[in-house]
Amino acid sequence: MLWNLEGGTIRFALRDPFLSFRKHDEKPVEKVVFINDPTSTQLILVSCHADGSIRFWDINTSDLLVDVINL
Repeated sequence: MLWNLEGGTIRFALRDPFLSFRKHDEKPVEKVVFINDPTSTQLILVSCHADGSIRFWDINTSDLLVDVINL
């Protein structure tokens, strides 16, 4: 992605032309967010993928908690 540093906006984004041919687990991650649950010691990583799927991971155990495919 090409960013406008002054305005903080995306100016241009490159897309993988062969994205639809890749297997589900080979598609790139576009965004990640960490969620800290204050009621437990669990730290969750949310990954958003190029195909529209979202995955929730337990950072402490490296387990995949939820896999939401093609929203």
